Parts: sequence; structure tokens; C-alpha cells
Amino acid sequence: MNRFVTALALGAAFLAPVASSAQGFPPRPMFYRHHAEGRIIGMQGSSFRLASGRTVFLKQGTVINPTGFRLRPGIFVRVTGTPAGDRNVNATVVNVLPRR
Repeated sequence: MNRFVTALALGAAFLAPVASSAQGFPPRPMFYRHHAEGRIIGMQGSSFRLASGRTVFLKQGTVINPTGFRLRPGIFVRVTGTPAGDRNVNATVVNVLPRR
């Protein structure tokens, strides 16, 4: 009986990581997603600066909603992307918000 319990415990310990990974890949951790929101105070090339001091870097493929909207100082935006160091963001999506 003691061997059976030991074998069962070892089997459970071995299968636990396998069972937990059977649900597919886990979602990307939150540190891969970065959010910023605020008013654009300056534009320079393919980046802009928010009133909070954060710089948002745009790249080819960055989605700007509404489509075709031209970003400019004074516009309020919500940015989703990846960290670019020093609280800056490499933007994947920029949503233009109603004026606040």
C-alpha cells in the first residue's frame, strides 16, 4: 500500500506540469503589453510625445483608429504597444479619443 501511495504521488507530481500545459500556450505576460494615454504635445518624425513625458514610437504597421486620421499636437490618444525603455512605448495601436 505504501508503494502504491508513493508511486501515485510521484506520478501526480510528474503529470501536473504536463496537464497544466495541455490548455495551449498561456497568454503573453502583461509586461509585453504597454498602455499610455494622454494629449500629444509634440511630433518628431515617426514618434510623438505625450503630456505625461512618454514618447510613443510609430512603425510601419501601426494601426491608427480611426483609419486615415492624421495625428497632431493637441489630440488625445490611447496607445497600446510594447515597452521601449524609460516608460516609452513602441505603438501597435493608437486610438484617437474624444477631446477631454
